[in-house]
Amino acid sequence: MNIEQLHYFLQVVESGSVNAAAQKFYMTPQAINASIRKLEEEYESPLLVRTKKGVTLTPQGHVFAAYAKEVIEKNEKIHLLLRAYNAQESNLSGTLSVFSASIFTETILPTTVHNFTQIYPQTSIKIVQVNSADILTHLANGYCDIALLTANKLYLDSFLQTHEADHIKMIPLLIDNIMVCARAEHPLVHQATLTAETLEDYIMRTNNPVSFFHMLFLESDGMQYPKAISSSNSVELHKKLMSENNTLTIMPKMAYQSAFQNDGFAAVPLGQKDNTIHAVLYKEDATHENYELITRFAKAMKKQFEKRYGVFQKKQS
Repeated sequence: MNIEQLHYFLQVVESGSVNAAAQKFYMTPQAINASIRKLEEEYESPLLVRTKKGVTLTPQGHVFAAYAKEVIEKNEKIHLLLRAYNAQESNLSGTLSVFSASIFTETILPTTVHNFTQIYPQTSIKIVQVNSADILTHLANGYCDIALLTANKLYLDSFLQTHEADHIKMIPLLIDNIMVCARAEHPLVHQATLTAETLEDYIMRTNNPVSFFHMLFLESDGMQYPKAISSSNSVELHKKLMSENNTLTIMPKMAYQSAFQNDGFAAVPLGQKDNTIHAVLYKEDATHENYELITRFAKAMKKQFEKRYGVFQKKQS
């Protein structure tokens, strides 16, 4: 048994569906099922009743779920206590500058910052929300300590190779897919996959459209830039426009699940699978006065992602 298995099990219980839990952790239903069956084999007890309508707990499953929650809570407390102790021992303090894409500020970043400053109370964190296309340049030029961004994998690899002398360290957090999001009744949402050409009369974007498409629709993906693009920074405006007409928007699957799923909208994959990566980056510079804090914050981001989305895999299961 490991903590990840307990998270998978409890998510299945909470959602009542293996498929829903698989979406939550960016895994296949088969992988989630295999994880739970290992628990059943280890404890020699059936934990779930599986039907076409979903799953329910067996009597043994009810007992196991209660203890699973307790184990996870105690595990988190142990981590917090030991980190707090280690922080006191090292007496770490300082100010970190974090440049972040909006997808992080709206999901994982607030919790990470709260937990981190609880452990390192003498640390202050300055967060600046920046377009993903600009974050890497700011990091390379030394304007921030940590960069949190979402980018096309090929674009990111190319940037890191070009700026090899800057010694930028990348910690991948999640491999993702780009989705086209629309109202559930939109005529395009029933298609298996879409291309940019299909969308050129519809698309709306939340940030700088040119930089967004530069990252996500590289020629290597065999796609062209859509021609008709309007821009807005408001998610609520997005929803209003999309619910009233055939306007579309493009976003990573993680953003769709966070802000749009189960709210009268649907999503269809765009282009090649596994073409996008969420990552935390920083410069490997041991002479930096806050280098220890920088590396610890990066690890904290990774841990928070693993807790919510599962352990990073090079390709989505």
